Amino acid sequence: MSRGIRHFMRVGLRLDPNRLRRWHRHLLERLDRRPQIQVAVEWAVAGDDLPSAVAVLFALERLIYRLPADGIAANAEAGDFSAYVSDEEGGADLVLDFTESDPRPGERCWHITFDGMRGKPRRSVR
Repeated sequence: MSRGIRHFMRVGLRLDPNRLRRWHRHLLERLDRRPQIQVAVEWAVAGDDLPSAVAVLFALERLIYRLPADGIAANAEAGDFSAYVSDEEGGADLVLDFTESDPRPGERCWHITFDGMRGKPRRSVR
C-alpha cells in the first residue's frame, strides 16, 4: 500500500425497515468501528408482515431466560439507523442482505440465512 493512500471497503446492510432488531444496529456499529470500512444501510421491504405470534414468542423467551426487554432481540426503529442510511444504489463492495431481495446485476451479495432460508424463518407460528 502506498503511503498517504487509504484503501477501504464499502459494506452495505440491506434491511427490511419493518423487521428491525437492535442486534442489526449493534452489527452496524461494530462494522463501523473497524478501520477502513465504510458502512451504509439500504432499505428493502420483504412484503408480508411477521405473524403476530412472533412478538409473543420474543416476550416468552425474555421471561424464560430472564433477558432484558431492551436487549439485542428487541425491536428497533428505522430512525435508529438514520446516520447510516444511504440512497446510493450499487455503491457497496459487499452487501449483507437480511431480506429476500435478489442481488442487482454485478452486485457482490451475501444472503444471510435463518434455518437455511433467506430473509426470515419459514417455520411461522400461527
